[in-house]
Amino acid sequence: MTLSEVSFGTTQLKDVRLGLQDLGHQRRISLNSSAVQGSLTYSDNRPYSLDLAYIDLDALLPEDESKKVVDEPFVDSAIRPGQLPAADVNIGQLVYNGKRWGEWGFSLRTQDGDSVLRDLYGRMDQLDIKGDIRWSSGTPSQSELSLSLRGDNVGQSLMTAGFQQVMETREFRADTKMFWPGAPWQFSLARLRGGADFVAEQGRLIESGASSNFCGFLAS
Repeated sequence: MTLSEVSFGTTQLKDVRLGLQDLGHQRRISLNSSAVQGSLTYSDNRPYSLDLAYIDLDALLPEDESKKVVDEPFVDSAIRPGQLPAADVNIGQLVYNGKRWGEWGFSLRTQDGDSVLRDLYGRMDQLDIKGDIRWSSGTPSQSELSLSLRGDNVGQSLMTAGFQQVMETREFRADTKMFWPGAPWQFSLARLRGGADFVAEQGRLIESGASSNFCGFLAS
């Protein structure tokens, strides 16, 4: 079935192809559009399985939370920790903020009343990313992100994503822990806390305005 337009909120998708398969104890909904391509498999007693070959968050999320004005009052998510359904998510290509962030995946579960994105992974060219996100209750609720990054030439990985060349490394390692108020999707640089340790072996910065911004970000 093909729909000329699908709207939700302020988002509009054109020429959307939908499919529905009966797999016995499971059902599968497939979707193909310019913004998202993939399928959702579900049943009564198993976690949702979301397999996306491609997703463009710029087309699906019209307002970037991280670009909001710093002084804008924070409003916690109406959805609360522990209310999200169990799901296994795999993404072949993630596009966000005009950049291609590669392959990602995670398992979403409820643990001790918190929503936990465990076994989080990302693959961007020569960079492998692993970690988890815990969204816990409170006033406001809080998201905690732990990430481990390992790779060779991280500069090449960033260039593959669409950034300017800012550095070259033979080996790159980084570990970070970050916190912000609200749900994981309410991530905001203005409200971000935490830190990171990184090692770049045989690395050098490429002289450019982009490298200056990169150094400023690391120092902030």
